[in-house]
Amino acid sequence: MADQMRIHTIANAIGQLVIDQKIDVCGMEDIFFTKNISSAISVAKVIGAACHQLALQQIPARLFSPMTIKQTITGVGSADKNQVQQMVRILLGLPAIPKPDHAADALAAALCLATFVATDDQMGRPKP
Repeated sequence: MADQMRIHTIANAIGQLVIDQKIDVCGMEDIFFTKNISSAISVAKVIGAACHQLALQQIPARLFSPMTIKQTITGVGSADKNQVQQMVRILLGLPAIPKPDHAADALAAALCLATFVATDDQMGRPKP
């Protein structure tokens, strides 16, 4: 029951954030795992809850692989976490790397989405 309530709480918070911040599109890092499947399952549940909440509010979501985000932000798909964080700081003109690490990850996904949306616009493709 605790896991169910945690996911419910996260989904509700995302729903409220969409309303409060007037979100009209969302970019997220998709699930990727190599060894620890149990943590991947927990993350997948939260991604599913977030996507469900976004769909309820008719907010398009675009999920990106970690490699796509790294490639988009740093130019190198195998960039390490610190390189991505430093580029997020530079691209956004921030005085320091955003903390906690998850904040920098979320900003990297948002920058990736912005890049893809801008490219789609340039190519005349429909918005997500």
